[in-house]
Amino acid sequence: MELGNAGEYEKRLEFCNKVLEMFDWTYDDGDGFRCAVGEELYEAGKIEEGKAWFDNWLQKEPHNANALNVYSWCLQKREGIEAAYRLISREVINCACTMDNYILFDRAESLAQHLHREADLKWIETQKQSFLKSMEMADDYNDMYDDFSMPVQQPIVKETKIYPNDPCPCGSGKKYKKCCGRR
Repeated sequence: MELGNAGEYEKRLEFCNKVLEMFDWTYDDGDGFRCAVGEELYEAGKIEEGKAWFDNWLQKEPHNANALNVYSWCLQKREGIEAAYRLISREVINCACTMDNYILFDRAESLAQHLHREADLKWIETQKQSFLKSMEMADDYNDMYDDFSMPVQQPIVKETKIYPNDPCPCGSGKKYKKCCGRR
């Protein structure tokens, strides 16, 4: 990201491509680096390559929220808000808002406001509110169980056996049998 902020588009592009090649992405999807590649192609003026990058990615993963979100920003810069909205709206209009696509609903809301798409905006806001309410209900449900904790186990302390010829534990200096052991 710092390379992009510094205007070092080619270096950022090279870096992200190397990182994508270096790892197998078993435990991560690499979306951040893939988004950066597409974004940097656009920034470097390689518009057709950028489009091809995102289009190929979206053919494999047609509902990838990260790809769609960054692609929409690139489209907005080059082709305008209407192009960005066309891309995003097909993913959110008549679809439920979920954890996976919430970022797209946020983006669509912003674009719909700029374009004065009142009907779409109402749909988007309703879906976001419904999703957020379901998340609150899930939090409330989970909060019921937050107070549960395992009982604290007390360690078993084995008493040390005191033999008659041992020093008395009271500290008198006498043998146990001659002191406290008489009682």
